[in-house]
Amino acid sequence: MSELRADTITASDGTSPVTLTKQSAAKAFATIDGTGTIALLKSLNVSSLTDDGTGQYDTNFVNSFSDIVYTPIGNAKENTTASRNSDVDRAFQSCRRPHTTSTCEWFAMTFAGADSDVEEAYALIHGDLA
Repeated sequence: MSELRADTITASDGTSPVTLTKQSAAKAFATIDGTGTIALLKSLNVSSLTDDGTGQYDTNFVNSFSDIVYTPIGNAKENTTASRNSDVDRAFQSCRRPHTTSTCEWFAMTFAGADSDVEEAYALIHGDLA
């Protein structure tokens, strides 16, 4: 097995530090079981969930973001027993209210607009950590 250890990585000209551009990685993600007692199925930088009511969940971060200018993206597992785009298919979105540097609220609703718990929801957050 190989091991790489370095204190400094320089550019190929040998005179300057390597500049990393056009690179980004998610700073937090969560896969959420949103039915019954909600649970984190898998996560990164999410310490816990808060159940705020039907279809409303907070992700609480281990490491806070530097400010509230981060990008939360959500999705939910489609209801497999219903026809596509029916009233029971789910949409999963972020931030019905302003989020903070340490928590982000998510909500799920039917396409008809009613709050609804989801079998599985996916939260992804890009931004700068504090």
